[in-house]
Amino acid sequence: MLTYVKLSNSKHHKPFPRALVEIRSEKMNILLTGAISLSNKGTASIVISTIVMLKKRFPNSDITLELFFPSRQKNIIDMEKEYRVEVIAPLTQLNFKGLKKYKNADVIIDISAEAFVKYYDDDWLQMTTRFFLHLLPLLLGAVLNKPIVLLAQTLGPFGPFRPIMGYLIGKATLVTVRDSISLKNLEREGIDVSRIFLTADPAFLIDVAPRSRIKEILEHEGIDKVGKKKIIGLCAARTTGRVLSSGEYKKIVNVFANAIDSLIGKYDAAVVFIPHSSGKIRKENDDIIVGMDILREVKRKEGFLVIKKDYSPQELKGIIGTLDCLISFRMHPVIFASSLLVPSIIVAFNPKAYGLMRMLGLEKNVIHVDEIQEDLLVASIERCLQESQYMKKNLKSVIPHLQERALMNVKMLEQILTYEKA
Repeated sequence: MLTYVKLSNSKHHKPFPRALVEIRSEKMNILLTGAISLSNKGTASIVISTIVMLKKRFPNSDITLELFFPSRQKNIIDMEKEYRVEVIAPLTQLNFKGLKKYKNADVIIDISAEAFVKYYDDDWLQMTTRFFLHLLPLLLGAVLNKPIVLLAQTLGPFGPFRPIMGYLIGKATLVTVRDSISLKNLEREGIDVSRIFLTADPAFLIDVAPRSRIKEILEHEGIDKVGKKKIIGLCAARTTGRVLSSGEYKKIVNVFANAIDSLIGKYDAAVVFIPHSSGKIRKENDDIIVGMDILREVKRKEGFLVIKKDYSPQELKGIIGTLDCLISFRMHPVIFASSLLVPSIIVAFNPKAYGLMRMLGLEKNVIHVDEIQEDLLVASIERCLQESQYMKKNLKSVIPHLQERALMNVKMLEQILTYEKA
């Protein structure tokens, strides 16, 4: 039985316009939507961190996770075995049995992170498909009068989906965003942000694999034997919300190959390519392809290593923690690095990169993908190495606050959803 109560807000937020549900019972059914695939370790880290937080706050809950191609996802991470959640295919894969999960859900939580964004280079079909895939579960939840939550999102701009997003945000029980840029985007869209809370990405809370396991991986990959003064990590991809044209991609491969040769020669450095997305669901998303393309162009091949095995988010975080500096196309390797006080540089494909680096106090460590060139890349990495101690000191003060903000995603949910017997 559901008992409706008001959630008290901070003085900076208006009271919620509608009653919020508080469920005090021995068991609660939580449905997580929007994750799509675990092949991207950023998505996987959000999924794992959210589940771990929910289980700590709601220990008697039954959690169901929607993922495309569940049987294939099991080959990446066996969520049912390792985290004791039920994994089902989404409704868009014609899993009509999943309707029962919606009917029985006490709360529906979208953890897609950045599905509700109109990228500047989106074509109409790409944008419409993405919005449709992620809107369907929330709209169904709204129709069934279920509490719906948008958790730790990057939101806006919405393009033609502004009216429906405005409706859903107004209907939602709780909305949290992981960056301040989202709040600005929402204000530009004319959406009231007084009920939207700035938190942080759940991936700030992902555990790191044990040292013994990281040592084993470094030995297996040959990283422990490079004998170099500096070890620089590289996480690169062809698709990070924006698909690079063949010309753009070839240019970036050449720029990185030349920069790697320069760094190996000048600093006696080793550069380690760390794949963050596997091709186990979609081959075109395999980062190893990018690493091998760069390897072919590198002249000093003895100093460039490509990790070829698919590791868990916790293992990747541990590998990244051994670096002197990281440069990444993706957001979550930077989160992993920063959490372990490793200075990093991000190649920005969209505004979220700027929002993250501003939160970390690393605004100067951003290179827009359209401006990337060898001299700028090498100079940025050199500065990262030279100012390493300053950056580490800054991160040491910033990271605990961001981790506390990441915890607030579920702490606020706990204020809304608690247990009570009928």
